[in-house]
Amino acid sequence: MSHLLLHTDADVLLVRSKESGPYRSIVIAWDGSKDLQSAIERTRVYAPAADIAVFLSVSLSRELAAGEDKLRRALTAAGLSPADFSVHVSADGLLTGLREALREENADLLVLPTRGSQGGDLGYVASEILSQRFCDTLCLHRRV
Repeated sequence: MSHLLLHTDADVLLVRSKESGPYRSIVIAWDGSKDLQSAIERTRVYAPAADIAVFLSVSLSRELAAGEDKLRRALTAAGLSPADFSVHVSADGLLTGLREALREENADLLVLPTRGSQGGDLGYVASEILSQRFCDTLCLHRRV
């Protein structure tokens, strides 16, 4: 699986459980290193009607407000109005914060706009995130 995730050019959907029906709630984990608009557009292909939340991890609690502002600006630039999304910014560490965002959103799909170990915080811990098996996980590779 690790080899596939590191070397494929296609999106990869890892399914944790066999639940029927479309995805209802999605969390996109974003670290600022990939194009958020492209990640949202690709996510909408897989789940056009789902609620989307975007998660960002910051290093220090004093960076929370700046992180939230950065995330809201990126989402607005992606053409979303404030009613279209929710944001989660955490200084509790990437895995802990991500786990909490998924729980709060009752998410059934996690989207990682990263390719293996390439770039940004998410790329470096992608294998750790995938091993946690929080929920179904979509790894976006094309145009991200």
